[in-house]
Amino acid sequence: MTAINIIRLAESVHIFTDTKASLDGLAVGNVVKCLPIPHLSAAVATRGDAALLGAIHRTASQYATYDGLRAGIVHDVRNIARVTPHALERKALAGQWDAFIIGWGEHGPDGFGFFSHDLHGVPAFTIYAVQEIVITPVVPHEILDDVMATGNHSSIALLLMETQRRIYPEVVGGHMIETWIDADGIHNRSLKPFADVAFQPAPATKGIKLPAAFAKHQTVVAR
Repeated sequence: MTAINIIRLAESVHIFTDTKASLDGLAVGNVVKCLPIPHLSAAVATRGDAALLGAIHRTASQYATYDGLRAGIVHDVRNIARVTPHALERKALAGQWDAFIIGWGEHGPDGFGFFSHDLHGVPAFTIYAVQEIVITPVVPHEILDDVMATGNHSSIALLLMETQRRIYPEVVGGHMIETWIDADGIHNRSLKPFADVAFQPAPATKGIKLPAAFAKHQTVVAR
């Protein structure tokens, strides 16, 4: 599992990821989970096998515009799963995964996701548009309401990932990385290193039915 949170504002769109890499519940180091696409003023983040990010980033980079990418990426990703010569990519694309892309389109800041499964309540391989905020993995709604009242987007993002790290310490951690896009281009920074804690079994989240209160936050259910 990976923490991927997105906040879309009027003049910018921000994606926050952690860097913790885990194997069978054990931390094995730090990895990049979000890559920029400079010529498109876009960035892509993924949850799933490590080989997934490179495959989707390479496919997305072939487009000439962000809006073209948004229109065609799902179709092309389904195709590369069949034709890629790389065994690790075939394995990654055949599994359960999430992909999120943010960028600067014709109408300004934008973001969307698409998934290889329907566990989020969204049909597989269809576009899920980011309205205001996407939070994965889920946090309890009573905590979320408090977090959303904290003020600016950076404060919200920090509290969200701190909460995710406490709930899912074996898979969320390392560093919190912010990548954002505005009219001036792509920006990136490390906001916070987390003091990782000892391994604990992950709480089961598959099949969670979110309270109605989550709808206003545009939350996606994490598996």
